[in-house]
Amino acid sequence: MLLGTYTPKLDDKVPADAIAYVGFANLQSQVGTVLKQLESTGQGDMVNQLKAGSAQLPALLGVSLDDLKALTTKEHAVVVTKGTPMPGAVLALEVEDGARAQKTLDTLREKVPVALAQFAPTTNLPPWKQVTLEGGVQGWDLPVSPTGGVTYGVDGNLALLGTSPGAVRAVQRPVQPLSQLAEFTDATADMPDKVTGLAWINAGEALRLAEASGAYANNPAALANARKVKSVVAWSTGGAEPTFEVFVRIAK
Repeated sequence: MLLGTYTPKLDDKVPADAIAYVGFANLQSQVGTVLKQLESTGQGDMVNQLKAGSAQLPALLGVSLDDLKALTTKEHAVVVTKGTPMPGAVLALEVEDGARAQKTLDTLREKVPVALAQFAPTTNLPPWKQVTLEGGVQGWDLPVSPTGGVTYGVDGNLALLGTSPGAVRAVQRPVQPLSQLAEFTDATADMPDKVTGLAWINAGEALRLAEASGAYANNPAALANARKVKSVVAWSTGGAEPTFEVFVRIAK
């Protein structure tokens, strides 16, 4: 799949102690490319079904396809943040028009429960609650469970959807951004200005999470080896000769 290139900037919104971060751009264009590839490989029926389903979305959700595309045309970041008892996750979407993004998300907040009631009438969702995010931004939170739910807010030209208000706040105003972490800047010093994707894993934090879940309970040798890895960074490039590079930092 041919991916568009971009210059990563949202690493400024990733907390330095985040467990993981994946950056990419222009998701709606990538989806369009996938549909074209499916058509070219004889999957036209599947494509027609997907298009028919998407044509019903405006009536079901109260927003147009252009409104949804406007959320996914620029840079995006998926961030896994530290949290207790569970980590958080945030999708950060750079948008051209923050007011339009706010209106789109507010409409989805009102319409999605109505649509869900039509298809799953036995599902009972708690009410949305307004929450104050960083910088006085007014967001909304749906507390689905004690460990998380759905939180969203729009901060300037950044639309944020996360699993908790705390996770969203951590991405809004990182105490120290990943872009200023020496380990990250050293690892990406030779990264091209334009990439098609960027990923970072804080191996120490990821390992602590895996240990807490019991993933290494019966494999002490694997645990000992995993502890040697400090971080992993990777990026991909486009063009006539796409590349994918991975760098692993090992503890001395």
